[in-house]
Amino acid sequence: MTSSTRIADEKIVKQHIKKTNTALRGIGKANRKLFDVVKDAYLDLKDFKNSWKRYRLDIDCDSSTINKIVKVVESEFVMENLESLPSAWSILYAISQLEKSEEKKLATALEDGTRLTAKTLKEILEIAGRSADTKAVTASDPVVKYDSTTFDESQLQELRTLLEKLEPFGFKVKDIAVKTSGADKTDDAVSASDVEQKEAA
Repeated sequence: MTSSTRIADEKIVKQHIKKTNTALRGIGKANRKLFDVVKDAYLDLKDFKNSWKRYRLDIDCDSSTINKIVKVVESEFVMENLESLPSAWSILYAISQLEKSEEKKLATALEDGTRLTAKTLKEILEIAGRSADTKAVTASDPVVKYDSTTFDESQLQELRTLLEKLEPFGFKVKDIAVKTSGADKTDDAVSASDVEQKEAA
């Protein structure tokens, strides 16, 4: 019998399934907690620009994630219907990017008694009238590119200092002289979007 056809002890398999699912649930809860604390911080500090800027600079979280959460909080439709929508903030972010006409379709579904709390992102988009071949809802963070090989050391140090000041405002800074291997990392660890959608199901 080859290794591909052998079957491990069922008890061991179940133990690993249980441990993995527990870990995934923990990630989902952590991401929801992150959404809640950033939401509260934004609502308290948004009218104090310097305080909000300091908050963003001092927390250990990438700017893209913060920007997405802020987009959710700024969505009137999402915030008015927060208790009736899926708890996964990755889904809430996608909803916050919908057109007004698509929001109305979700609002109509809620008025008709459709439960959206357990829906996946795909199901939510279908209800909103966004077909599978329609361009997906994605983040559009601005990117600033530069070539470090065209500057001397002192110029480069000054340039990087200036560029670092853009990051708290959601800008992605990329040195085109540095080659990366493999796919770029996603904003949310361990494909939090997938985890959260399972949590919402």
